[in-house]
Amino acid sequence: MKLIKNILRRKWIKKLFCLCLVASAVFIYFKWERISAELFYNLRFEGTASTSTPRWNNTAATLPKINKTLLVGLELKPGCRLPQLDAWDPHILPYVTEIPEVVCPSRQSSLLFTERSKILVNTTALGEAGYNRDSLVCKYRYIRWKDTDAYEFLPEETLEGNEKDLDPSYNSVWARCTLSRFTWLDWFLPELLLHLLGIEVFQNVLLYVPKINKLEARGKDQFSVFIFTIDAMSLQNFHRSLPKTAKLLQAEGSILFDGLNKVGYNSYPNIMALLSGESGGEWDGGRIDGDGKFSNTFPNSSEGIYYIDKERQPNMFNRFEENGYTTVMMEDMSMWSIFHRTGTIGMRKPLASIYYRPGMLAIEEEEWGYLRSRLVGKFGAYACLQNDLIHKPMLGVVKNFLSTYSSSPAFGYIHLSSYLHNDLNMAKLYDDDLHDMIRDVIDSGELDDTFFILMGDHGFQRGEFKFTLTEQGRMEDKLPLFHLLPPQNFKSRFPDLVSNLVSNSHTLISFFDVNQFLRDVLAMGVNSTSQEMFRNYEGHGLSLFSEIPPRTCSEASIPEDYCACLDGVSKIDPDLPEVNELAVAILNDINEMVEDLTFCGKLKLKHVNDATVRRGREVSLVTLQVEVVNRGAVFEIGVKIKDEKLESCKVIRLDWYSSTSECVPTNMGHIRPYCLCQDTEL
Repeated sequence: MKLIKNILRRKWIKKLFCLCLVASAVFIYFKWERISAELFYNLRFEGTASTSTPRWNNTAATLPKINKTLLVGLELKPGCRLPQLDAWDPHILPYVTEIPEVVCPSRQSSLLFTERSKILVNTTALGEAGYNRDSLVCKYRYIRWKDTDAYEFLPEETLEGNEKDLDPSYNSVWARCTLSRFTWLDWFLPELLLHLLGIEVFQNVLLYVPKINKLEARGKDQFSVFIFTIDAMSLQNFHRSLPKTAKLLQAEGSILFDGLNKVGYNSYPNIMALLSGESGGEWDGGRIDGDGKFSNTFPNSSEGIYYIDKERQPNMFNRFEENGYTTVMMEDMSMWSIFHRTGTIGMRKPLASIYYRPGMLAIEEEEWGYLRSRLVGKFGAYACLQNDLIHKPMLGVVKNFLSTYSSSPAFGYIHLSSYLHNDLNMAKLYDDDLHDMIRDVIDSGELDDTFFILMGDHGFQRGEFKFTLTEQGRMEDKLPLFHLLPPQNFKSRFPDLVSNLVSNSHTLISFFDVNQFLRDVLAMGVNSTSQEMFRNYEGHGLSLFSEIPPRTCSEASIPEDYCACLDGVSKIDPDLPEVNELAVAILNDINEMVEDLTFCGKLKLKHVNDATVRRGREVSLVTLQVEVVNRGAVFEIGVKIKDEKLESCKVIRLDWYSSTSECVPTNMGHIRPYCLCQDTEL
């Protein structure tokens, strides 16, 4: 007893005890807030949805009147008349701001860093922080792929000296430095407490580029491809947010395509079209009900998880890699990954030769997610990784990859979502660093044999920004950015193909056309044809290398729901009785679907904000923007009509429905767009 009292008299023990209490209280608070909300809704409300989607019987009943009044006398023209948008349209200026100020709260110094495939001590930062090399013990652990949703740490190794070559079998490490005199505390204290106590003075996940030798040198016609995607980046927002990068690309002869039209609502169908060539369908969260069934987009899988690399045709990573190319894939938001959802959708094997998912998962999950900070928007996205903006290490990976593999064939894809996914103006933070990175790899000759693509997957979609409710905002969503910088060595040898690229930059294209272009680049590199290499593969569209004629959206495999062409489109008075009757019928169909779910409120029409009709040769589309009384929710509804009958009805929520549909259980994600929680206090 006397020994315990003596221990408790020590100040650092008291400090440690208090920190443990505070950390436990914070953990319980946040966990209990979430658990109590789920318990409240699960215990108080019961019921099941009658179907996985509304039956649309009431909607279909209104079509005879719609056909007679709204679908007559509309002019049809061949081809596509693209909208001429102004990036600085006065109607959207209230939502456009200057570069947001972001201050990362972590004050740790960057004592360790990576350069290509090495881990190094930052001796400058070491001195500035008041340390010498002997006062610190620095260690690292490799982060290894375990399965589609998990990673594992290898045994920890000590960094001797100031640098070390890292194992080419991996691409990320958990690195840390502790005060030498307190290393014995490692035996029984968690790292987070060591960090809070100031004993562990550095901790971070460091990404590096391993050297994987597949081919000693590229062949004569073997060109690399690197695709840099900024999530939700429209063509017009590119001009608003990245002016320095835009000016540089234009000066270097990059080709800006002003007619790229998305083929699906969110990232998944568009990137599926780009990297596979398949009609990927709409991303709906995978499972459609509690019985574990998958939607038509994700047919049933006997394994419980829908493995895309098992159920779908090989993608461009597979095809490039099996032909000797080094491939790389990185996303900065693993929880919202394009091809992964925990326990539902995933990959059996790593998607690329160098796949950064394990390291990015560790960034999001380790130390209760403490490594990331400065929330962007309302949920899921963060601007900071420890003491630095999160895009900086990502751009470092891109630069190091392009440098390491400049003389051998490679295929790369990076997808950055953390900023623009949730905030219309945050992409401005990329501009200086992205400009400098592109400038460096051009000046060093590292793009002389590489097609460099800077693109978006769609436009901005987050509903808490009223920008999405403007006509300009809705149109920008359909027209993502697409900049293509051909290699210098390609320009000089294939002027006719470059000429086709330029002429196609002002016509309607889709991600299917870009996929055909990628197939041609690969086929050229192995002295074959895309027809031969991709025989029996699903594919749509025409290669950007070909002469693409004027096409309608239907001819370009672009669904009418997302078509930006202005031909055959007419505005409708949203106050017309027929329009309001259609809106009420749609809401009634939704109400019937969820009527047995007592936690869902009954939808009531407040106003139809906007209405258009697109008359096609086979299919017509009536699009309504509907605002309801319930919790300020806004829907975009597309009603497809073929042969005067209802073909389909698609509902998209334009508001931020994670906060208005929070009562929906996780196993009923399919009803979240249709269910607005009752306004009931916990």
